[in-house]
Amino acid sequence: MQKRLLLIVLILLAAGGLFAVYWFVLRPVLPGAPVLQPPASTQQPSVREFQPENAVPQPPTATGPAPSATDPAEQERQAQEAFKRFAMDLAGRVGTYSNADQYGSLRTLQASVDTAYATKLEELRQSLLREHPSYGSSYGQSLRALSATIDAGSLPLSTRTTAKITVQGQLTTDANGVSQTKYVTVTFDARKNGTSWIATDAVFAEMAR
Repeated sequence: MQKRLLLIVLILLAAGGLFAVYWFVLRPVLPGAPVLQPPASTQQPSVREFQPENAVPQPPTATGPAPSATDPAEQERQAQEAFKRFAMDLAGRVGTYSNADQYGSLRTLQASVDTAYATKLEELRQSLLREHPSYGSSYGQSLRALSATIDAGSLPLSTRTTAKITVQGQLTTDANGVSQTKYVTVTFDARKNGTSWIATDAVFAEMAR
């Protein structure tokens, strides 16, 4: 009886061993066996903030020391840039007026011109009032300065007290609602007035196409 009971126990242990071998060794590699997946992460993927400064190629950073304000070449460059700005601004103001205000803009240029040129501008204003009075149909023009070229004979500018400069611009005339556009040059004669410039005369000319 004891031998029979022992045999049954041994059979059960062998069956359990075979099942364990199947479950832990053979089952994971058999075809069709389910593959255990790792638990899904609940962490959100990181999002990089868009940086527009990195999306556009940046110009190389200038290297080397900045130009010295006492360097003659730098002083000449600054003098020319200032003179060009003066001439382009004045060309736009001299070439822009309307009968709506009786060409009053021509009377606001005294600080930028000398007495003789101011007299010519007043004569121009009176002539315009006769030809296109404020009580008539609308009339006016506007000039947009595009570029400026200093006359070669006026260089170097930093040592000059008189100079000549030509401004290229787009002139639009509006007469009774009809607009016409052309390109013109305005050549200024100028002289130093302290540390700034004033215009002594100006000549308008239409540019050849």
